[in-house]
Amino acid sequence: MRLSRIGAPVWKGRRKWVTLAVAVLLAAWAVSAAAGRDIRLWWILRGLDDEPEAAAREIRALGPGYREALGRAILRGGRSLEAQLRLSLIAYGEPFYGRDLLRRALRSEEPSVRRSAAQAFLRMGYSVPPGPIPDDVLAVLRDWAREPAAPRLAEALSDAGRYRDPRMADVLAEVLLTDYQPEDENELARLLDNRQTAARACRPYVGEAKVREALRTVLRREKESGMVRMYAVRSLAGGGAADALDVFEAASRDSNPFVRQALAENLREVKDPRVIPILTRLLEDPKETVRRGAVDTLIAKRAPVLMERIRYLAEDSFSSIKGDLAEAVDVYRRKDLVPFLAWCLSDPDPIVVEKALVALVRLTRRHYGFTDAQWNAYRWPKKAGDRSRVVQAFMNDEARRREAVDRWVAEFPPRYTDRDRLPHLVKQLGHADPENVRRAIRELVKITGRAEGFPPAVLDRGAKPEEEADALYRFMHGGREKIIEEWTRRLKAH
Repeated sequence: MRLSRIGAPVWKGRRKWVTLAVAVLLAAWAVSAAAGRDIRLWWILRGLDDEPEAAAREIRALGPGYREALGRAILRGGRSLEAQLRLSLIAYGEPFYGRDLLRRALRSEEPSVRRSAAQAFLRMGYSVPPGPIPDDVLAVLRDWAREPAAPRLAEALSDAGRYRDPRMADVLAEVLLTDYQPEDENELARLLDNRQTAARACRPYVGEAKVREALRTVLRREKESGMVRMYAVRSLAGGGAADALDVFEAASRDSNPFVRQALAENLREVKDPRVIPILTRLLEDPKETVRRGAVDTLIAKRAPVLMERIRYLAEDSFSSIKGDLAEAVDVYRRKDLVPFLAWCLSDPDPIVVEKALVALVRLTRRHYGFTDAQWNAYRWPKKAGDRSRVVQAFMNDEARRREAVDRWVAEFPPRYTDRDRLPHLVKQLGHADPENVRRAIRELVKITGRAEGFPPAVLDRGAKPEEEADALYRFMHGGREKIIEEWTRRLKAH
């Protein structure tokens, strides 16, 4: 007891010194950690120009304080300001910058430094809600746009597009309207990249007259890149430019299928009924993706022309179109087309069968060919792939599938037969897509047994591909008109 009474005052006197020592040690450890991080940064920055990506990975490994540490290192300098800024862009998408650094960089005499700083600001804005672009940054972008083949302009335009600043319309129009054709291959590649990005970024600014005129100019140029024209059409149509019907007419005949596809997919945003004839023409396009885009857009517009031509379009060689048409019957609520949907159940494509089944059940409130348990297994799948397995089991049971078709047709007559398909198959003989013509020939011979006038190489499944393609080409470009006339006359006689 005596020892404890003696030791207590001694400990009380020393406790504050021990606490102070621990605090000093912790502070020293923190300072040394920060200093060590700064030293490591210094070594990383030494190799900045040689391997910037490796330097960026090293900076990420510094831990939570690497942003502030990099910001301090940039402010202290030591390497070129442009290289420091570019490293920070590679290192992370939401960089830390001091105001002094950004202000100093935007006033630099070196264009590359000003552009790096402007791009850094635009990317820094990803961490905050976008607002108007500052005037000094916009001035750099305008100056940058006067060099349409400048490096990194595409990245800057893409970053600036997020801000939706109306003043960007001038910058984008400047890039698109500059008629410049460099001879150097690398410079030409940069020019195309910049123009593609500018055309893609125009969509939010289609309301501006100068942007619409710039896009029109791009689409009128004979030597313009197909990808630039594609993005121009996507922006003009996707922005709902109803006063550009003449441009859309020309784009529907463009030699590049990607331009026609962009038109078919984006005309849904144009609220003008005069685009329906353009879409109707695209239903006959040689490219299957263009035809499908036109079908989807006509469904979105609830255009009656689609239902008028549904049986003809169902004979398309691209099975995805038939699946979309099955969905369209449900969207249009056409119970009179239930026999057509029942016929779709015989298709070999499981996606077409599934879409037809869903449309039939939604229209008729019946699930013929399925017990309640089987249909519930489709409606409420317990794991991924359950629906596909239910549909595949239905397709594998031919008797079950035939019984379902018969019951639907009995309740919703008349039956859609192979004979009903003949006029549509004859019309498909005149299609521009060789796959559609090949399929029409084979289906006509299969249904009627008459092969007169058709190339034997197309009917022979064992023919070499090059022989079949050559025979099909000769048929399409030298004699099919007479065959179509003969079949049409034969069908009218019967």
